[in-house]
Amino acid sequence: MKKYGQAATVVINATDTESPMGSVQYYLAKEPMTQAQLQALSDADWQTYTAQFTITENKQFILYARAYDPADPANVAWVSTDVLEIDTISPVIVMPPVI
Repeated sequence: MKKYGQAATVVINATDTESPMGSVQYYLAKEPMTQAQLQALSDADWQTYTAQFTITENKQFILYARAYDPADPANVAWVSTDVLEIDTISPVIVMPPVI
């Protein structure tokens, strides 16, 4: 997905039909990562998701999210986006002078 000329608003929804929802966290990566690589990240690398947020920086990234089941902390759900590209810089067309 590419967002040209505007920022991207990120909304993460997580539900649990059998118990209250646990912690939801996200990580913005520059490249695709395996589940083993994601699990190797420290807890400090993950951001706790509390509300929607906006990304305004011009860059490409992949958003990874994880949700914990408070009844069983070993039960973690993972999800990721495709590559997202934010480009808020308007194009400029420069034409040579006509002689």
